Amino acid sequence: MGLLLGIILLFTTVVVANVIHLIYPKLPLSIYQIIAGVLLASLPTTATDFTMHPELFMMVVIAPLMFNDGQNQSFRYLTSNYKSILSISVVLALVTVLISGAILHLALPTVFPFALAFMLASIITPTDAVAVKSITSNMTVPENVNGALEYESLFNDASGIVLLDLSLAAYQSGEFSLGHSLWIFSYVFLAALFLGQLWETW
Repeated sequence: MGLLLGIILLFTTVVVANVIHLIYPKLPLSIYQIIAGVLLASLPTTATDFTMHPELFMMVVIAPLMFNDGQNQSFRYLTSNYKSILSISVVLALVTVLISGAILHLALPTVFPFALAFMLASIITPTDAVAVKSITSNMTVPENVNGALEYESLFNDASGIVLLDLSLAAYQSGEFSLGHSLWIFSYVFLAALFLGQLWETW
């Protein structure tokens, strides 16, 4: 019952944040949602004190958002700009994780060993497609830049998952497998792309 009440409060908070954004759209929607989430967590009630399993959160919240945003994208644009999109979603994500993880380890070497620092960096590196869209909705952004950002935020989750899996394996065992990481990347990235295009064809 507590979990159900917490989910109802969560969805109510999202609706209220969206309504406020419609009335006063000066700030990005994501800012309103973050503020509403902080206020919800500050309420003196145990209804918001619950734990949602990551698999359930991915299925109920993340997957519908990503699917809805992915339906509005153009496969022709993706194929004609795949080099720039992959350079941002894969290469830039990898460089960002390496730099952020190294800085975190050097700043707090006893708290964050390299594997743990890279794990944290891989979690915060991938951008969110919904957040990018909400932030740039009231801004004048060149069409090619806006398109590259939206597509990059859809695909860099695969990079984040691979880097997180690699860092987690290295943290637990003290060693890592490049072949396993490449297999995970192929499975997440290419299989999702194929299934998405197959669904769009149907």
